[in-house]
Amino acid sequence: MHPYGRGQPRDSTRSHDAGASLTGTRGVPWGLARGYLVVIPLPERETDLPDPTAPTMFVHSVYFWLRDDLSPADKAKFVDGIRSLTTIDVVKLGVIGTPADTNREIIDRSYSYALVVTFADAAAHDAYQVHPVHDAFRENCAGAWKKIVIYDAVSA
Repeated sequence: MHPYGRGQPRDSTRSHDAGASLTGTRGVPWGLARGYLVVIPLPERETDLPDPTAPTMFVHSVYFWLRDDLSPADKAKFVDGIRSLTTIDVVKLGVIGTPADTNREIIDRSYSYALVVTFADAAAHDAYQVHPVHDAFRENCAGAWKKIVIYDAVSA
């Protein structure tokens, strides 16, 4: 297996034994100790269609418009609550953020906070929806927003 991706490594014209140490004298990398650069080939670009038997990734994107009259303490409570959602065990990747400074006509920057979490599959998403941390977030923070929009997507 290639150390930087799937598949076998490309053929190499390196003159040293592939199993040998890449450290030369005084800890200088093997090629640099001899005055030239060692190039490690990247894996070939995947051009085949995705494996239909591979698990489907599930992406849950949530956009919140906070109430205008929210106190700083209530806003901090909301931020702590939204961060807690990224700690749920079935979440593979969790990101919270505010609108980026991208000013193009097509971009909606009117929301206050975004939450994007990914799951291995729909079953993991379903487990997230009934998790006690998610329930606590809804109970403790639902009054913080005036609008919420959710987009769910699966890898295609």
